[in-house]
Amino acid sequence: MKTQISDLGQTKTLLLSVGGKESLYKAGETVIFQGELQKSVFFIYSGRAHASRTDAEGREEDYAVLEAGDFFGYVLALSEEQKSPVSVIADEDCAIISFPYEALLYTDSADAKILLQTLFDSLVERFFTLQKRVRYLTRASLREKIVSYLSDMSKQAGSDAFAIPLDRNALAAFLYCDRSALSRELSSMKKEGLIDYSRNRFVILHRHFSKND
Repeated sequence: MKTQISDLGQTKTLLLSVGGKESLYKAGETVIFQGELQKSVFFIYSGRAHASRTDAEGREEDYAVLEAGDFFGYVLALSEEQKSPVSVIADEDCAIISFPYEALLYTDSADAKILLQTLFDSLVERFFTLQKRVRYLTRASLREKIVSYLSDMSKQAGSDAFAIPLDRNALAAFLYCDRSALSRELSSMKKEGLIDYSRNRFVILHRHFSKND
């Protein structure tokens, strides 16, 4: 979730003032390793990263896009002994500020209180995002998973034409399916006149697209 403070520079200044440390990551570098104990909260000042989890067979099974203005790692920072369930990897050069969560509790700064509220709001939003993903993954077929996801993206955009934040690899990981199977199903839906798409931009064409969602 994006910070409620509108100016990223203002947020950076605040975080540095409460003990934050800015680090630069090159594309492909790991910010957090899966299985790592981590007690800091992170704020992306610039760039883009993603979070993924790899299972015992080496399959990527989770994916989240992280962009400038996003916080991450706050759940780990609140826990005592929990290890990170995901790795966070820079997709492009990133400036990321890590800071101790406790620092926001011991200041009278009004902006710090806004940031603290933002972290709680972000936690709530993440909970509902996970609830949606559970709904996608419990669908009986791959098509039903796709329909449910695209329907939600359409509702969120308020339009039948919209862009999703995931590429094909990321979407396959998010829906926990094989990328080839995902591409075949999308192609079939396009041929049937249900949807049209180009890269990550989709258009829902059929009014009964989500009748079973």
